[in-house]
Amino acid sequence: MSNENKAAKKRKTRDMESQLEEINHSFQMFVQGFNANFGTMANVVANAMTDDNNHKKAKCEQLKDSLEELAKLDITSGDVLHAAEIFVANKDKLELFMNLSEKVRVSYVLELTSLSSGN
Repeated sequence: MSNENKAAKKRKTRDMESQLEEINHSFQMFVQGFNANFGTMANVVANAMTDDNNHKKAKCEQLKDSLEELAKLDITSGDVLHAAEIFVANKDKLELFMNLSEKVRVSYVLELTSLSSGN
């Protein structure tokens, strides 16, 4: 092989090595950017799941509290269950119930249960 061919082959090899280094560098930069974004996305998803779980727990606690409050009232167990079903279906009615005095709660529940049963 002539010296020219050897020199040309060395240049091609260096050019290929240089291109491979550029590709490797670009790939490393991509991976670093991806990792940073992936971490952010993972945190957003984790926070959303935590918020959703906390929201569900709060709703369960509120329903539990309303059941305890319903049980304290001087009404039938059928009315308690009927009111609980109404509260599960309509959170606004649950909120209103929880903010009423005990005396008004009885009237409210009796009215709710009679209205929904068609009486």
